[in-house]
Amino acid sequence: FGTNEGFSQSLSVGQFESDLRAQVRRIRRLAGPDVPILLLGAPDANTSNIAIAGNYGQPRACPGSDGGSSWYTPTLLGAIREQQRRIAREMGLAFWDWSQAMGGMCSAMRWRNADPPMMRGDHVHFTRAGGGRIGQMLFEDVDAAFTAATRSRR
Repeated sequence: FGTNEGFSQSLSVGQFESDLRAQVRRIRRLAGPDVPILLLGAPDANTSNIAIAGNYGQPRACPGSDGGSSWYTPTLLGAIREQQRRIAREMGLAFWDWSQAMGGMCSAMRWRNADPPMMRGDHVHFTRAGGGRIGQMLFEDVDAAFTAATRSRR
C-alpha cells in the first residue's frame, strides 16, 4: 500500500492519509479492534520519467544512474512513506520500513544492478530473488521483534 500512490501525479498526501486511515478502520471493524496490524511502508522504487519523479517536489537523480539515463525516486513516494509511519504511530500499528530495509532512497537501482538482479528493469517490481530476499528480511525482523517482546514479558 503506497507504491502506486507514490507514482501518482494527482494524489494529494491528505487524500492518501484519509484513504489509509479508512482502510485501517475497515480492517479493525472486520477483524476486531484488538487485531495486530503490521503496516509495510512502501519500498523504494525508481522512475526515469522526470515528470513523475517531481510529483511532490524537486527530484534528484540517483547516484550512478546507468545506461545514459537518469533514475529518480518519485518525491511523493517519500512523503507517502512518512505518512504511513506517522499514521502507524497514531493508530497503534506496527510499522516496517521496506525502503530502509532495501537501503533507502535510490536502493531500487542498486537492487536492479545486483547479481542476480533483485528488481526488474522497471526499478519497481521485484524479481524472484528480490522477493525472496525481502521476505527473508521481513521474517527476520518480525521474528526479532517477537523474541524481544516475549523476553520483556517474562
